[in-house]
Amino acid sequence: MSLKIPALIAAVAVCLLAGSSRADDPPRLACEPGDPQPPSRVNTTERVAALRQLMQAQSISAYIVLTNDDHQSEYVAEYDDRRSFITGFSGSSGWAVVTKNDSALWTDSRYFLQADQQLDCDWKLMRSGNPGVPSMPQWLIDNLAQGEIVSADPKTVSQAEWISWVKEFEPKGITLQGQSGPNLVDVVWGAERPPYPDTPAQVLNEDLYAGETWRSKVSRVATQVQASGGQALVVAALDEVAWLLNIRGADVPYTPVIRAYLTLELIENQPSKVTLYASESKFTPEVRLHLAEGQPDGVIIKEYELVWDDLTDLAARVGKIVLPGKFSYNPGVSHAVYDKVSSAEVIEVTAPISVMKDMKNAVEADGMRKANLRDSAALIKLLSKLEAGVVAGEAWDELRASAEAAAIRTSMPLSQGPSFESISASGVNSALPHYAPTEATNAPINTTAVYTIDSGGHYLDGTTDVTRTLYFGEPQPIHKEVYTRLLAGCIDVATAVFPAGTPLSGLEILIRGTLYKGGFDYGHGSTHGIGHFLGVHEGFNCNYSRS
Repeated sequence: MSLKIPALIAAVAVCLLAGSSRADDPPRLACEPGDPQPPSRVNTTERVAALRQLMQAQSISAYIVLTNDDHQSEYVAEYDDRRSFITGFSGSSGWAVVTKNDSALWTDSRYFLQADQQLDCDWKLMRSGNPGVPSMPQWLIDNLAQGEIVSADPKTVSQAEWISWVKEFEPKGITLQGQSGPNLVDVVWGAERPPYPDTPAQVLNEDLYAGETWRSKVSRVATQVQASGGQALVVAALDEVAWLLNIRGADVPYTPVIRAYLTLELIENQPSKVTLYASESKFTPEVRLHLAEGQPDGVIIKEYELVWDDLTDLAARVGKIVLPGKFSYNPGVSHAVYDKVSSAEVIEVTAPISVMKDMKNAVEADGMRKANLRDSAALIKLLSKLEAGVVAGEAWDELRASAEAAAIRTSMPLSQGPSFESISASGVNSALPHYAPTEATNAPINTTAVYTIDSGGHYLDGTTDVTRTLYFGEPQPIHKEVYTRLLAGCIDVATAVFPAGTPLSGLEILIRGTLYKGGFDYGHGSTHGIGHFLGVHEGFNCNYSRS
């Protein structure tokens, strides 16, 4: 479990934003004539205009662009980062809508300041959760007329989200239409769209690191599918595919996965039939041998795009198909997947593989402890060097500290690189919970400003995520107060004893209680689970007992 202690200034700044009683949203930053523009602002006027032309040609009144890729991943490859391309906003969470005359972006309080800086002034910034800010579906209902069409790429929308939108739009006479052809943002992007990495997959040693063979995992999953009354399972989440087969990849930045789908079909009195859909370039001879390709109980490997026709065939061949529903960071399969198998009886269950992988086995747990010890040594080296340098008057800044953190971690045994883009934030930048420095925003680290570094590493035996807030001079009284209150809350959580089945939401009051007493709060979660050489964000499985 990783405690996400926010930066000192962030805790105060977000508190002030969240505590506002204004019913109207504040005006956009630097959007008056003559205002100097933030250095990180991106002008997307031409891109939005090109998208509107495509919409008009298909009689679409509003087009929804989500952060998600086709697998509903939390973080996406550059190839799939459509929302960033069309809006200029690079945060990890947000939903964009372009209509005939308007463009709007919704994001949560972690990104209010960042989005305000990056979005050009033609975009409306919808600060989700603030008083008077409508949800995206409600805003569309308020701004569209009966009979108008809203469209989105059904591969990028979870089935649960799609059904929710339909239920909201239908009573108002608004049609939600799946994009049958190519994603419209992809068409606008054209040849400038970056390719997927060509790095092949790698085998995760089952004795040293995984602690269980992929065949054993498949058998356990098959038992769950059978218990659910299903005859087959479709797996779309990339971290689930990687965990199940004990393979890792590099198709998504900071997340060691390959772009793939997987189906598991129960065969009476025989091993389950497992088919993996991914680019042939991902499979080295070592990986093919590991997956026992060509053997009766081995994995069948097919090209990525063949999954869509095969899903139709699977639905026609079996009577009941299990589809994973939402669980923690896994929102479930896309509407496109659901639609392809809808001719069969669909059984939606809590994502069985996500539940299993969140419960670390003995080898994984030992590896996570060792990875954290190794990572702690790396972080101590960084902080020692940083403190000595800043106090001595050396020129340190956010980018230098971030690069130094990556270099030290990479030099550690079993290192597989950073687990996310480091949040290296000095002074006012520390008010941005998910800030990442650039040449335009790079700030000095000195003895007069608070400094926060939130960083982590991937190792063959585990993944880490560590936040530290520092002051190399004499902190102001407000800094001391907020830091002390946060520390007290962290101690309360770390020493808490709670019943099995307690949800994370039930623990939030422990870390926030001392802040509340001082009138402070922050606008994001406090903790999360961490994957085993997988995603840095994972479910914290306190709703499931090992017994």
